[in-house]
Amino acid sequence: TGDGVLRSLRELLDVLATRRQPLCCVVRPHPRTTAPIKERLSQACRDRGPRVVWDWPNAVDNLSLLAASPVSLSMTSTTSAESIALGCPSAFWQVGFDYHLLDVAFGTVKVPRLRSAADGQAFFDLHLGGGGSGGASPERTPGVVEMCD
Repeated sequence: TGDGVLRSLRELLDVLATRRQPLCCVVRPHPRTTAPIKERLSQACRDRGPRVVWDWPNAVDNLSLLAASPVSLSMTSTTSAESIALGCPSAFWQVGFDYHLLDVAFGTVKVPRLRSAADGQAFFDLHLGGGGSGGASPERTPGVVEMCD
């Protein structure tokens, strides 16, 4: 539901806000997200300031953005498979909504499931250490650096 997705996004942004070194978070809705829910998600991003970027329509193609990212999260999407194939660690962010049916559908997919703020912190600590940029090279990907400046 829209409320579940909004709740999930807010929880993720709360986790990111506690990071010692701030990260830029690019938020993209699923293409089938309805206009009213997109507006609510967009407002939630604007409320968090310039380090949270609402990117609809996509200013940079998915593969370029993932290649420039130190980590990615999806809400049980094939975006995670693309990310992992590019060498960018990814996880399913499953906080704030009922993910049980998705677990059945994606039961054989070996992507970490993050189901709490603590899970999110552990994932970021593992892949970003003290808050660095991981192996990402946004400066080599046109358009990505400008998104978070």
